Amino acid sequence: MKRHLWIVAVIIAALAAGWWLGRGAAPARSATTAEKANADAGNPDATARSNAPKRTTAHAQSSAPTKTPSVSKPLPPPGTPLKQTFDELKARADAGDAQAASRLYRDLNICFAADAVIRSNALEAEDILRTQNSADPVEVQQAQLDNAQRFIKGSGTLKILCAGVDPHILGTLPAASLQAAQLGDANARDCYVHRGPFVNPGSLVSDPSSIDTYRAQAPALIDSAMAAGDWKMVSMLQYAYGPSGTNMIAGLVGPDPIQHYRYLKLFRLGADGYRVPQLDKELAYAAKQLDAQQLIDADAWAQTTQQAYFKGSSTDAAPQNWNACAVPSE
Repeated sequence: MKRHLWIVAVIIAALAAGWWLGRGAAPARSATTAEKANADAGNPDATARSNAPKRTTAHAQSSAPTKTPSVSKPLPPPGTPLKQTFDELKARADAGDAQAASRLYRDLNICFAADAVIRSNALEAEDILRTQNSADPVEVQQAQLDNAQRFIKGSGTLKILCAGVDPHILGTLPAASLQAAQLGDANARDCYVHRGPFVNPGSLVSDPSSIDTYRAQAPALIDSAMAAGDWKMVSMLQYAYGPSGTNMIAGLVGPDPIQHYRYLKLFRLGADGYRVPQLDKELAYAAKQLDAQQLIDADAWAQTTQQAYFKGSSTDAAPQNWNACAVPSE
């Protein structure tokens, strides 16, 4: 029985995000750029900005950390218990250390789901050992034992990293996500735009102002993602503007049938492979919600935006069931 050796990372991603994206996320630019009108319709910058989500509050850009050009002090070795590194990493992140901010976000994200992952690893290892067949070739049995050992080892690594991490430390995850995103971490930005402070219901109850922070900061992160040609953000936005959007970003921007079609069209222009027929069906349905001139304008925007900012395959960058809060392997 073949096992995916990367299942630990997948489980962490699923538990941390709470929602599997069938669509997409993004990096960071000035929040005010999308608000500037530009009469030159042929200007790619103006064209790309014209689709920016509607703003509901003034942006608190002065609160964003300043990125430092270099880091003089190395980070603690990977796997060092978070309880030991938390104060140092937070202080350095607060001072603008982008690498420390990214490390803090990553370790917090992992530890947030650690208990559930450890339990899952134990069940997987037990399942492998229980279903082993002595009649299988020796190499097959050895591969199964190796897989079980990897699950056990992965749990051991998590136990070391997350030992003694209490709810107070875990409660800083939303703020750490935003901070890392503002300092240039694309993975943190994707995750923050997707779920904002909604790591768990308690985070919203204990800090209602975090919703205002999200409303103020997320648009700038969306703008920067588009400027960086992030297909994941395009995927997220086409979902958020659509009629079925249910995550935080959907609450911020949607629903809007014109914007939904624009982003879906943009994503389709970069698509290839087996997903193309399904995307064409979705696009045809979305087109029925627009009149002729709206379709002409939306198609032109998608073409111009792709040419100005985007490269490569959208469906490779944002594969089906990708997760905005996945923790990439080191």
